[in-house]
Amino acid sequence: MPTLPFALIAIYQALTNRLQVSPTTTPPPATTITRSLAIIALALPSILSLISHKEVRFIYPIFPILTILSAGPIASFFHPIPHPSSKPKCYLLYTFLLCNITAAIMLGYVQNSGVKSVHYWLRSEFEAKNPTMVQSGETHALNHTTLGVLMPCHSIPWRSHLVYPEIEAWALTCEPPIGLSTEAKTEYFDEADIFYQDPAMWLAANMGVGRAREWPEYLVFFGQLEEELARSVPRGLYEECWRRFNSVWHDDWRRVGDVVVWCRQRSPVRVE
Repeated sequence: MPTLPFALIAIYQALTNRLQVSPTTTPPPATTITRSLAIIALALPSILSLISHKEVRFIYPIFPILTILSAGPIASFFHPIPHPSSKPKCYLLYTFLLCNITAAIMLGYVQNSGVKSVHYWLRSEFEAKNPTMVQSGETHALNHTTLGVLMPCHSIPWRSHLVYPEIEAWALTCEPPIGLSTEAKTEYFDEADIFYQDPAMWLAANMGVGRAREWPEYLVFFGQLEEELARSVPRGLYEECWRRFNSVWHDDWRRVGDVVVWCRQRSPVRVE
């Protein structure tokens, strides 16, 4: 966001002993610390760039470091805060604040909100099936819940939000290819990869009586998979019982669309 230019300036100043953390002169100990932080901020993404598997979350630890480094140049540029010395700087400061506030609201309450709220709904469904447990504080539920998550790995918070061990849940797995040769690793596909190559084939081979998994009470998936499941899941087995908006945009086509939950029909349906 708008602090990035100031962070880049701060890294340069720290490495050349020119960093100012305030309008006054930087004491020597602060210079040493900021130089160390600048080296870390450059070294971490540089080293991680050498590996083939890259994710944005790998560089999250340097965000607080960049914030600390950028504080000095920001304070110096907009001095005195909160009313800079010139009107252009004043307008620029308030624009920066508006951008950050907007981003905080979007990322904190709108973007990817469905993958969090689905857990609250699933927990409420489980608690409604076990009112005695909730009211009395018992640790064991009489009525268990089965849940299947047909999403790419790590799409939802999982156990940290499901909480109850009686919610018997499974999800598509993505174990790393440990122990395989270099040649085998290049051809390795985890369960999620195999599923998204051909969802219909995976469901036919793995779901149902006598197969790897039985059809659960709840199926959770992203909206982009809805038409495929409508064709592949036995007719009359499920009905939609919950749907929420998830994201304005997403860079992974597998995670596009609302978060949808299908529930098993209450009337018995014979499924082979």
